[in-house]
Amino acid sequence: FPSHDKFDDESEGEASKLRSQGISVIGGSEKTDRIELDRVHANKLAEACGMKVPKLHPVKSIKEAKKFLEKNKGRWVFKQMGKLDSVKGLNFVAKMDDSEDLIAYLDWLDEKWIDGIKQEFCLQEFVEGHEFACGSYWNGFEFQKDADGDEICEENWEHKPLMAGGMVRIVTGK
Repeated sequence: FPSHDKFDDESEGEASKLRSQGISVIGGSEKTDRIELDRVHANKLAEACGMKVPKLHPVKSIKEAKKFLEKNKGRWVFKQMGKLDSVKGLNFVAKMDDSEDLIAYLDWLDEKWIDGIKQEFCLQEFVEGHEFACGSYWNGFEFQKDADGDEICEENWEHKPLMAGGMVRIVTGK
């Protein structure tokens, strides 16, 4: 085998470039990067495969997100998309059934936003539960194996508290 390099699922296309040179690479590709970074695209793909997916509404600004929430009551999750996805900590899961805490967070975020940084977000219907994923690494010929020759499978349970220890207080003024 040629040398093997690993790439995360949010590369700048390096893995695809190396593959085009005949180098075997374990990790993401332009297609998987798009699935990871473009939540709307990923949701449409999952739905096309017959998976049940939560409602998802893309927005191009914090103000647009707030207007959407004021018209569409319920519990929502605010998520960054695109290049902003690498900036961790912007996501917010509403705790209140009417998303008033999320609206207060959006007011705060809008005040703190740095001019010139593109705003690209989506609002996702809240679904109770935990995110679970599993995966394995494929080098083009076989799955990665451990020292005993057994294929390695990675389990990933995501429990996403907000801020350190899940402790945050939002004051809405009400």
